[in-house]
Amino acid sequence: MRSFARDLGVDSGFLSRILKGSRRLSLSKAHSISDKLSLSAKDRERFLYLVRLALIDDDEDLKRSIERQLQRHSEPQSVLGASSFKVISKWYHYAILELTFKEDFESQPSYISQKLNISQFEAKMAIERMVRLGLLARDSNGSLKKTKSNIGDLCAPSESARCRHKDILEKASRSLEKQSFEEKVQLGATFCIDKKLLPETRQRIQVFLQDLNDFLESGDREEVYEMNVSLFSLEK
Repeated sequence: MRSFARDLGVDSGFLSRILKGSRRLSLSKAHSISDKLSLSAKDRERFLYLVRLALIDDDEDLKRSIERQLQRHSEPQSVLGASSFKVISKWYHYAILELTFKEDFESQPSYISQKLNISQFEAKMAIERMVRLGLLARDSNGSLKKTKSNIGDLCAPSESARCRHKDILEKASRSLEKQSFEEKVQLGATFCIDKKLLPETRQRIQVFLQDLNDFLESGDREEVYEMNVSLFSLEK
């Protein structure tokens, strides 16, 4: 116990109480411990969700949201590698996947081109890429459907993720001029923060986004929207 506590950078008595269940682990300490355990990205995220779940006493909605996240983690999914992720880093690949849920969706490049304001060639090539990568599949009628394959961590620090976020920020900027107040929600806030809380903030945002995604998709799927949350320093 003393050796394990030393390796985790915690007091042995503290670790003993955690393992016996007589004390709950804080999320900030859980982040530190997960680093010391060298967990994979998926195991780390699952571990942190479990810690968060154990810390909730009376917020049933938040409990259900985190439980849904844990359920998704337990479902077998194939995840794209970095090289494949790079191939589909342009924003419209993700939009095409979601277009497939619309009632009036058509699998032809001409339909996708018109809906997303991209060229038919771009639409055709994007379809071919995503079918090849297993993100899209054709049903018995030849219609394209989104599969359960997971694109990957869009928050990961890669050039492909940065390119995608740049694309989306440019589209968000254009929406200020081209979309009406009723068609969009654009809010912002400025505050002075404790940077040590950023790891927990990232996870809270992920839970919030998934919860909001479940809420918005519970109605009729009429139009593809994008939500992008950016929290960054104004001092750099």
